[in-house]
Amino acid sequence: MCQYGFRNRHSVAQEMTGLVIDNIKARENNQHAHATHLDLSKAFDTIDHKVLINKFEYYGVLLFLIYTNDLPLSLTYTKAILFADDTALHASSKQLDALNHKINNDLDCLCDWFEANKLSLILPKPITCFSRMGMIIQAMA
Repeated sequence: MCQYGFRNRHSVAQEMTGLVIDNIKARENNQHAHATHLDLSKAFDTIDHKVLINKFEYYGVLLFLIYTNDLPLSLTYTKAILFADDTALHASSKQLDALNHKINNDLDCLCDWFEANKLSLILPKPITCFSRMGMIIQAMA
């Protein structure tokens, strides 16, 4: 199974090519082949939310990753490193004041993103580490 719609670099031509290849393989194996094309009516308007919630429970991890995938786009100065439901922000600067500005700016942006996406942080879990020349000089929990 492959979904060709709604994806970058995927097209109807690729879908049709896949069908042709499947038909050729069937013919080479002396098999009959058949394809039926179906189209849903008003597919996006008729999604049942209860069914969707049940599917969310099954595919929860994947959907959570999709849900949070745009988080790094909300940041201006820092790099977001995502691991499951944990996020680390990384920035560097030659000046400590500039580094603090970068971190504080993006923490504000991140708070806005969390609020807009109805997510909240576990407090006081955040751990902040400052380093100089690769050596940790201050760590705060």
